[in-house]
Amino acid sequence: MACSRVWLGVWWCVVFASIPASAAAQTPSSVVPDRVDLHFGLARRPSAAPVSTRPQIVFLERVGPADVPWTARASSPWLDVTPAAGVGPARLTVGVRLDAVGDGNSTADIVISPRDGGDRVVHATLATIADGQPPFGSFDAPADGTTVDAPIRLFGWALDDVFVDRIEICRDRPPRAGTADVPCGDSSKVLVGLATFIDNARPDVATAFPAAPLNTRSSWSFAIDPHALGRRDLGTTRFYAIAKDAEGHAAVLGSRRITVNPPSPPNRLSTLRVLALLSIAGLAVVHLVVWRVWLKAPGTAPANSIPNASVGLPERLAVVAVLAVFITFVVGLVHRGFTFDEMYTAYHFVIGVPLLTAASSVGVFNNHVGYSLAANVAAKLLGPAEWVVRLPALLFGAVAVFMTWRLTRALAGPLAGIVASVLLAISPPFVYYGATARGYTAVAAACLVSSDSFFRLLRGRSRRLAIVHVASTVLAVYVHLYGIWLIGLQYGCVMWFALRQPRPAARDDRRSWPPVTVDGLRTLWMTLFVSAAAGVLLYLPVLDGLAQVAASRRHVGVNPHFPAEVFDALVHLDSAWLCLAIAALAVSGAFVLRRRSPAGFYLPALLLVPLGMEWAVMHPLD
Repeated sequence: MACSRVWLGVWWCVVFASIPASAAAQTPSSVVPDRVDLHFGLARRPSAAPVSTRPQIVFLERVGPADVPWTARASSPWLDVTPAAGVGPARLTVGVRLDAVGDGNSTADIVISPRDGGDRVVHATLATIADGQPPFGSFDAPADGTTVDAPIRLFGWALDDVFVDRIEICRDRPPRAGTADVPCGDSSKVLVGLATFIDNARPDVATAFPAAPLNTRSSWSFAIDPHALGRRDLGTTRFYAIAKDAEGHAAVLGSRRITVNPPSPPNRLSTLRVLALLSIAGLAVVHLVVWRVWLKAPGTAPANSIPNASVGLPERLAVVAVLAVFITFVVGLVHRGFTFDEMYTAYHFVIGVPLLTAASSVGVFNNHVGYSLAANVAAKLLGPAEWVVRLPALLFGAVAVFMTWRLTRALAGPLAGIVASVLLAISPPFVYYGATARGYTAVAAACLVSSDSFFRLLRGRSRRLAIVHVASTVLAVYVHLYGIWLIGLQYGCVMWFALRQPRPAARDDRRSWPPVTVDGLRTLWMTLFVSAAAGVLLYLPVLDGLAQVAASRRHVGVNPHFPAEVFDALVHLDSAWLCLAIAALAVSGAFVLRRRSPAGFYLPALLLVPLGMEWAVMHPLD
C-alpha cells in the first residue's frame, strides 16, 4: 500500500509539473465569421414605404479551445449589427436601417474584433432600386407526370432583388371547390400550402447569383401527403409553384402534373415493430428459464445498506461547493449561440413542436428523444430562450457530478469521492456538454444512477432501489441510444453471478463490496427485463425512421487512430507528459478497482466495451 501511494505521488508530481508547459502550448483562440459578403436590396416605391431585404445571420465560429470575447461594429450607419459584443461562438443579426440609407448604392464593412486581436471583416453591399423585378427561380422536382401513393416532396429554388417573401404551392381548382378554398394567383387555382425555405441547400444557385440578396436561402421544399388530402384532391392534377416577393410581385416558377393515388391503409405494425415486440416475448421466455433454473430460491440476504462511514458536515459542504463550481462554469456558456446539432434539435423537436412529434421523429439521427421531450417541456414552461433549451443538460450534469461523488465514495471512500467529483466538475468536455442542448449529460447521469442502484441491489432486495434502477436505466436508453450498452453489460454481470450461484457475503466484507446475493440477483433480473422491454416500447414510434437513417449512412473501415482520437477528445492537452500521466493514472485506477469485485470489472467495461465494439466491429461513418 505504501509503495502504491508513493508511485501515485510521483505521477501527480509529473502531472503538476506538466501543467505550465501544457498551458503555454495551447493554441490561441479566435472567432471566424462563416460569411465574408452580404448583399441587401432596397426598393423605393412611389406609393408605398420602402422595403429592404430582411435581416441576415452571420455565425461566429470558434477556432481554438476556449470561448472568445469579441466586439462588432458597422462602418456605416445604414447597417445595423446586433449584438455589438459577446462571447464566441455566437451569431450576429445584420439588417438595414431605412432611416439612415442615402441615395444610390452603398457599401459598408462589419469589423469583428476578438479580444486577442486579428480583426475579421464582413463586407456588405446595398443595392437601391426604383422599380423591383418579379422573383425568379425554378420548380425542379419531381418530374412531370409523377404518380404517387405515399408522401412526396416538391423542390425548387427562388431569388429576388429584395427578398422572396413566400412560395405558394397551388393546384388547379377542383370541380366542386368550396368557399373555404383560398384563391391562388388567378381564379383557376386554389392554395395548397406554403413551401419551406432551406438554408445552404443550393450552393450552385448561390455561386451562380453571388450578388443576389439571401442567395444562400434560395432552396424551397413542400410535402404532399396523400393521407392528409381529401377525396376530391386525389387523382391527376397540376401543381404550381408561385413565388411572391416583399413588393407584391409574383412569378410562376413552374408546374408539374402529378397523379395522387388513394393511399394504402397505414401499416401501424411494420416488420421491424413486429420483430421488436417478438424480441420482448423472447426475452420474457429467457428470463423465465433463468429464473427457474439458476435463480431457484431467495437467499438469506443481509440488510440492504452499504457499509459506508456517515457523511459529515465538511464533506457535505465540499459536495455543495463542487456543484456550485460546475454550475458556475456551465452558466457562463448557456447564452452562447446554438451549434448546428442544437439548432436542428430546437427547430425540429423542441420549440413550438408537439410532444407527440418530438417522441415520434428521428431527423438525421439527431433526436435524443428523452432529452428533446425534457427541453420541449422546459420551453413550453419558461419560453424558447437558448438557456431554457439547455437547462435540462445543466441539471443532468449536476446530477452526474453528485452521483460521481456518491458512487466513488461507496467504492473507495470519502476523499476519493470528492476528488472524482471535482475532476468531473472541471472537465472541459463535460462542462461544455453541460451547456449543450443534447442528451450527453443526461446519459451520463442516468448511467451513474443506474450503476449505483445496480451495485446496491446486488446486496439484497429493495423495492425503492428497484424503481430507481428501472427509471434510470430506461432514461439512459431514451436520452441516447448509447444507453443500450448499459443494459447489455448489466445483463452480462447478472448472468455471470447467476451461473456462479454466489453465497451471501459477510456484512463487513469491505474488500468484496458489494456482496452478491441471490435475492439481489432475482430483483435485478426482473428490473433488467422491465427496463429492456420499456426501452423497446418507447422506441417503437421511431424504429422505422432509425432503421432508414442507419441504412443510409455507409460504414467505413477500421480507423486505427480511433483510440487516440477518443483519448484526445477527453483530455485535449498538448503536453505529451501530461497525457501519459493521465493514461497511467487511469490504468492504475482500473487495477485498484479490480480488487473490488464486481466494480473492478463493471466500471472499466462500461467505458471500454462499447467503444471497442464501435471501433472494431460496427465502425460507423462517425
